[in-house]
Amino acid sequence: MVVQPIKKRLSCCDFTRLKNPKAGKGQAYIPTDYEHIANIVTHGFKTLKYIFHIGDRAVIYLFIASSYTPWLTLREFNGIGDEVLSIVWTMAVVGILYQYIFHEKYKILELLLYLIIGVCPAIVVCLQRQAAGMFELALGGATYILGVVFFKMDGRMPFAHAIWHCFVAGGALWHYYAICTHLLGHDQDELAMHL
Repeated sequence: MVVQPIKKRLSCCDFTRLKNPKAGKGQAYIPTDYEHIANIVTHGFKTLKYIFHIGDRAVIYLFIASSYTPWLTLREFNGIGDEVLSIVWTMAVVGILYQYIFHEKYKILELLLYLIIGVCPAIVVCLQRQAAGMFELALGGATYILGVVFFKMDGRMPFAHAIWHCFVAGGALWHYYAICTHLLGHDQDELAMHL
């Protein structure tokens, strides 16, 4: 049996065509075509991470606006429900645009947007004549607002951002429960009584 030299056996795994030549002093790095493709792919994933981070913040506005929408559309507010609903969704759009245009630039504005969209509709909803569901709605709003404390603790407390996510999900769950038991369930019971 003839043994080939090690150099010959490794030639099938020659990676020199995949590597760029070493940049000379004062010269720019010039990637090979393969490296260029790899750079595009990895930079794409960095870009995706940034987009997902912004989307993560933007979706919170949708959570909050969506959790107030059933109350503002299914209950009577002496004719101001539609106006408040327009304000809530306008604020949600402003919050989302803020995230995509000024992400992380004006921290106090971001905080104010979260608080305004979370608190203002709650004040109007609490003025309705029917009290059913108000406790759960208030708990959801309080949960959203308490979560802001952890949102502002990013970088100062371990897992602060993850805890904030839990508060946002908790607030949405309280509002979902209130909607199912006091808005949707109530209407179904009334409908069954009339049949």
